[in-house]
Amino acid sequence: AGRTGHKEIVQLVLENSVDPESPTNSGYTLISIAAENGRLEVVELLLDRGAKPNGARRGRACPLFCATLKGRESVVRLLLDRGADIESSAEADGITPLITAACFGHLDLVRLLIERGANVNERELESGLTALHHAANEGFEEIVALLLEAGADPDAVTSNSNETPFDYASRKGHDGIVQLLLN
Repeated sequence: AGRTGHKEIVQLVLENSVDPESPTNSGYTLISIAAENGRLEVVELLLDRGAKPNGARRGRACPLFCATLKGRESVVRLLLDRGADIESSAEADGITPLITAACFGHLDLVRLLIERGANVNERELESGLTALHHAANEGFEEIVALLLEAGADPDAVTSNSNETPFDYASRKGHDGIVQLLLN
C-alpha cells in the first residue's frame, strides 16, 4: 500500500495497531517505501501517525535517502520540513542525500539540500568522494556549478587515489566541467 499510494489501505493498517516503524520483510519501513515511490500523501499520513521522519533505521533504508535516490523532491521537502536529518544517510558509509542527489543528477534536489544546509564537502567514509566528485564524473555541469557556488572544494582529493573532481571530469572528457573547475 505504501508503494502504490493507497492512502486508505495504509490508514486501515495503522488503525489496526500496526506500528508505522515496523520493517517489512525487505527490511524497509512503510515510510521509506512510500518515500521511495513518491507517495507524498502516504508519507504525510505516516508522519501524522507517529512515523519518524528519519525512519526507524538509518543509512540507506531511511526515508530521506530513499526519496532522494529516486528524485522525489516533494517528499524530500516534506521530510525536511518535519525534521529529517539532512545528513541522515551518512551513518554507515558517509553517502549523504546531497551526494546521492549529485550522483544521480537531481539538480532541483541538490539545490534544495544546499538551501537547507547540507554540507557540500561531506565525504564518503571509505573513498573520500564528495558530491562534486560524483557530479564531475557523471558530467552534470549545472550541478558542478551549483556545488562550486555553494563552496564545494574543487581541490578535494579521494582517500584511495588522491584524485580531484578535475581528474574525474578530464578523464571522462567533460570539457565544460573541466573549465568550471579551472576557474
